[in-house]
Amino acid sequence: MTIISTIGMIFRSFFLSLSFLSRFCLDTEVYDPKDKIWKYYTIFYPLCAIIICIMPLLLSLFAPYLLNEKYLSEKALLTALLSSIIYLSTYYYITRAMHFDGFCDVADCLMAVGDKGKRLSALKDSNIGVGALCSGVLLLLFKFIILVAIFLSFNNELAFVFIAFSVIISRSFVVLFSATSKSIYKDNANKNISFATLNLPQFRNFFIGLILFTIPLATLILFFFPKFWELLKIYFFLAILTQFILMSIVNNKAKKAIGGVNGDFLGYFIELSEVSTLIIPLIASHLL
Repeated sequence: MTIISTIGMIFRSFFLSLSFLSRFCLDTEVYDPKDKIWKYYTIFYPLCAIIICIMPLLLSLFAPYLLNEKYLSEKALLTALLSSIIYLSTYYYITRAMHFDGFCDVADCLMAVGDKGKRLSALKDSNIGVGALCSGVLLLLFKFIILVAIFLSFNNELAFVFIAFSVIISRSFVVLFSATSKSIYKDNANKNISFATLNLPQFRNFFIGLILFTIPLATLILFFFPKFWELLKIYFFLAILTQFILMSIVNNKAKKAIGGVNGDFLGYFIELSEVSTLIIPLIASHLL
């Protein structure tokens, strides 16, 4: 493989990753499942997460300018409320609410009564069930409340760091989750097949993405915010610990429900990862 073709494959893998995770469809080509880029595209999940959260965070900066002067006495609260609304609406638009859809599907699945076949049918049902409706509303409300609390508790720069890392960490660890969890899929004969072997390419991609993007970004954050060194150290430690706990919980739920993990459960993990990572700085700030 020449240098040019290697560089081309890297860019194609990045474009595929960004196109899958967002509305930024930089690559509309349909690739053969045997194409090598499918082995490497998840490396760029952390980088894509950074790109995805930039626009919602920047747009949330305009919240104070949308307020009328007569509301200046409540400006802090109203700014936090408006910033959270702008961020959430823009964020879910950019991501096509893909992971939120998976979260709602899994909620229906987990609330379904019956054997694995019935729960799998509930998972694939396009209709919205009671589980999806209640869980989806509660998730959005809880995420909104946490975002408001973050905007009120920290300055804009630090709030942006915590919100951005909730997206980055969730996309980083979903690769590890998919590599280490028992998965299910359907073959051409529509027969359910399960396997529990370690997905070595995804396992490798997790560490490459961690080394290339997540760790350098976290190091930069620690460098630029020396005043909050203790808070950030506790935050990163608890955030990483939480991911491993979530991976174990979601994997066990998936195995009991349908025999393994599929794409919906990966979306379920991402949503729970974001919420848990968002609440950690609020907890960490009280530990100091």
